[in-house]
Amino acid sequence: MTKGRKIQIILYVILILGCVGLYLYGVFVAHEDPKENLLKMLLVVGGCVVGMFRGNRGRNRSGLAFYEKSYQNEIRQAFENDTKKRRQLLAALRDYNENKLKKAIAHYKTR
Repeated sequence: MTKGRKIQIILYVILILGCVGLYLYGVFVAHEDPKENLLKMLLVVGGCVVGMFRGNRGRNRSGLAFYEKSYQNEIRQAFENDTKKRRQLLAALRDYNENKLKKAIAHYKTR
């Protein structure tokens, strides 16, 4: 799990807890009708739960391991001892395959 994904899940959990907390505050402290905001609260919580489980599947971006396997004959032992440069090479290959040429060149220039 990436750092960004962990942060995303933490934000969803905070949003869910905040939403439930506001609902409970309205019911017990402000003495509102429990049915009044129940649907709104359930929609927000449901959306957060779906977002947590769905994650970033819509991006269709393959991991670097996919490109390392795909290009194993071409890159062979390139940067075998320098993992940072190898990741940069694989990231550049991924961007090249996704027709993001400027970004691929930017990876190349940072080597």
